[in-house]
Amino acid sequence: MAFSTILAGVGIGLILGVILGAAAASLSKNEFTWQSFNTPKQTGRYFLGAALMGVGGVLAGGCTVGAGLAGIASLSIAAIIELAAIALGGWAMRALLAEKKSTAIGAH
Repeated sequence: MAFSTILAGVGIGLILGVILGAAAASLSKNEFTWQSFNTPKQTGRYFLGAALMGVGGVLAGGCTVGAGLAGIASLSIAAIIELAAIALGGWAMRALLAEKKSTAIGAH
């Protein structure tokens, strides 16, 4: 049986410590501000993308880009196909978003 649960350790504590420490420091100097992307829709899109990347990493058993780059060194056909698919997916999404943006600009 595979064990995929990440136990809380130094890494998790470090992440929480950095977040809580930064919040405490900015609050103590009255410099705390919420920051986001340009629109709530854009923020939601980035959160969804991050969640999908996390799910993909768990399903793949680790970072797929790192596995692809490591596989390239051994001339793995699967790694070459994987990196090509990642690049093609990124290019296709960029083109799709650019098309939607130009359509929205032309409608105004």
